Amino acid sequence: FYLENFGIILGFLVLLAIPLYFLKNTKTQFQASWASVISWLYAIPILYFFVGLKDPGPLIFLTLVSIYSAKTFLQMVGIYHRYVFVHLTYLGIILCSIGVYIENDLILLMSPLLMIFLFCIVPIFKNNPKNMIQYICVSFVCFVLFGWSVIFSGKILTLPMGAYLLLYLYILCEFSGNVTNMISMLWPSPMVASQVTSKAKWSGFIVSFALTLTLAWAFRRLLFNNEEVYWVSAGVICFFSSHFGEWTISVFRKDLGIKDHGVFIIGRSDLLSRTNRIIFSYPAFTFLLWILGDLSFKV
Repeated sequence: FYLENFGIILGFLVLLAIPLYFLKNTKTQFQASWASVISWLYAIPILYFFVGLKDPGPLIFLTLVSIYSAKTFLQMVGIYHRYVFVHLTYLGIILCSIGVYIENDLILLMSPLLMIFLFCIVPIFKNNPKNMIQYICVSFVCFVLFGWSVIFSGKILTLPMGAYLLLYLYILCEFSGNVTNMISMLWPSPMVASQVTSKAKWSGFIVSFALTLTLAWAFRRLLFNNEEVYWVSAGVICFFSSHFGEWTISVFRKDLGIKDHGVFIIGRSDLLSRTNRIIFSYPAFTFLLWILGDLSFKV
């Protein structure tokens, strides 16, 4: 089953690459998208290797991705030299992972309250209030978006075929964002949010929504339950939350005057370009599974 799905996803990437091969010389954006798909052909085997490890291998992999994403974000916003806030953020991420591993969800659910408390007492212990509100707010946003929300998906790993479900959600998130950008280039129309992103147009947004639902149906075998409510919910959640996640990070980049990476090309894009689309997707789907009764929170 593992190798079969590995082959299906590689085949899917090849199908994406075929039209881009003929379009790559027409626009710079298509050339970048072509390079992105080729880089995914190298990245997918690596990704499959880590999610295929025995427990707690996938959870450790998620933790490392979360820590490195947090590091990239803190470097981007310019507070990476504030070591106390940086190390507290890393500590909070590890604490969330431990909570998932020992199946004590109270640790996971209460960690945002604990972290804001720890961030707030730093200026008291340092006896220095200067610029501390910025450091506290940025550190907390970093922890919630790239720590708590990413590690929250560790709950999904506890389900039967949980690793496949994480891949399923990730594929939908990446697909919806890239298709929106590609269709937007081919079909001119008004921008969705012109001041936030120059890539997403309403034509691409609408077409991508329909295609994301189609892909959710086509890959539904990766779900532990093939009933309609699961794959439809996955498609809808991944479509909207992946765009909102990407645009949220775009707001940070534009506010800081930093180039917004739109595609994944090995050696060129930072890790935020890969994790920004899941910062809302994984937690949202986890809570859906809790509402449907497939997940329970243990203390």
